[in-house]
Amino acid sequence: MKNKKISTIISIIVLLVVVGLLGYYFWPKTQPQDQLEKFFEFKIVKTDLTDWEKDKFTKEFMATKDALRLDPEGFQIWLNLGWVKKAVGDYRGAEEIWLYVNKTWPLNSVSFNNLGDLYANFMNEYDKAEAMFKVAIQNSKGEAINWIYVRSLFDLYVKTNQLDKAENMLIESLTSQPDNYDFNILLAGFYRDFGQKEKALQYYQKALVIKPDNEVVRKEIEALRK
Repeated sequence: MKNKKISTIISIIVLLVVVGLLGYYFWPKTQPQDQLEKFFEFKIVKTDLTDWEKDKFTKEFMATKDALRLDPEGFQIWLNLGWVKKAVGDYRGAEEIWLYVNKTWPLNSVSFNNLGDLYANFMNEYDKAEAMFKVAIQNSKGEAINWIYVRSLFDLYVKTNQLDKAENMLIESLTSQPDNYDFNILLAGFYRDFGQKEKALQYYQKALVIKPDNEVVRKEIEALRK
């Protein structure tokens, strides 16, 4: 009887430890309210905004800030705060917000992609962009939005003339998802744009098998055969 009681107590302790660990890794890790105030500075950096736009973004920022004070664990609200900062040209401010979201919700994909876009297209920090896009892709495996993140990383590689990386990434994606229409189309277009007609034709034909009624793809094939 005594051994059974001890065994029960040990089981309860183990369960509490497991629950605690799960909570630590998966529950949002928000900071105390006073530590969040540093994110609530608003400054308009862009010089080409109209008065109407300035007023609009200021109101959006104030409303978002108030919403976060009421709900500091609002994931979407934090994303919106970063978007407003980005819209007014406060790129470092947006970066700070989305890095906080990354840390607080490490398994999400949206904030990582937002940072990838920010680094790639606004701050010209391409190594950071690549790292962020890769996490977004990893965190969205099996989701429909994954394709968008793959496309973003592909565009970054093409933009920075890392063509081998662009090609290999799509080939690898097709290895695990050979019937993915978007990946086949993207790789076909890549080969077409860089003069590799036979390879372009190969992947356009694969895409046409997946979507046989697509007239745009059919015309691409006809053009390549001329």
